[in-house]
Amino acid sequence: MPAKKECHNCEFFIDKKCAISQSKYYEIDYEKNEKIEIIINNFDIFNDTKTSFDIKEKKFSLNITLGDSYTCQNCKFKFDCKSGNCIFSVLCKGKFYSQFKGNSKLKNIIINVGANFLKNHAGPKILKKILNSKNSKLISEAKCLPDTIFLAKQIFFSKEPSPLFLKSKIFGILDNELKNLENSKIINISKIEREMLENAYKIIEKNYANPLSIKELSYKVGLNESKLKTLFKAFFGSTIHEASTKLRMQKAKELISDGQNLKSVAYKLGFSALSNFSSAFKKHFGFTPSKFKD
Repeated sequence: MPAKKECHNCEFFIDKKCAISQSKYYEIDYEKNEKIEIIINNFDIFNDTKTSFDIKEKKFSLNITLGDSYTCQNCKFKFDCKSGNCIFSVLCKGKFYSQFKGNSKLKNIIINVGANFLKNHAGPKILKKILNSKNSKLISEAKCLPDTIFLAKQIFFSKEPSPLFLKSKIFGILDNELKNLENSKIINISKIEREMLENAYKIIEKNYANPLSIKELSYKVGLNESKLKTLFKAFFGSTIHEASTKLRMQKAKELISDGQNLKSVAYKLGFSALSNFSSAFKKHFGFTPSKFKD
């Protein structure tokens, strides 16, 4: 079994008054002077808390979110960590601070690799994007491939992983997601555009019962329709319609769980008929609202 070590590069320093935490750290030898770092976090956060961690040398980081979704406001950028998503980022040398909201769960696997690994395993488009970066930056945030989730869960639930076990799973994950990243369109999003996109999401949340058209949303946030659709998909990993539908259906579940009748729920969500609501609910979840209520 690989020795579990203290992570001096990226250990979370979290107040025990704010969370029940369990963090595991492992290293895999890659080359003589380079290791692959694996951090497995399983935190129950009950109060708003701030964490800190040091990066002593430039790292390429892959963060895979398992379990519940959570939001991390980092000193460098904001992560909207959705369950089943992976976040690629470049972390340059320095001290980082992150904030987490209370009443949330942090379940993730973080894999950090160095420049030599990328030079040997990543495609030219990714290398140019990452290795030329002089500042910490978010590269991509998108849905993990199914194989990645399968391998990540094997790691997460393993109590005593052997070096060979870890190496095979980690290399499988990196191979999957680097190829996926290479084949996907990487889009640079400025700080101002990020703020516009976050504002767009808030507007969608507020108007879940009566979704705005792309034209209306575009006008409200100050981005043209084409750019809004492209950047929204790149930033949130879903289309505007998909995000609106998801919010609408989540609200439906909440209202049904509160004991409200289906006709009332359909009306509150802006559906003209109960049959339309039932069809949309079944299409999204795979079962009818009446079955969920039972």
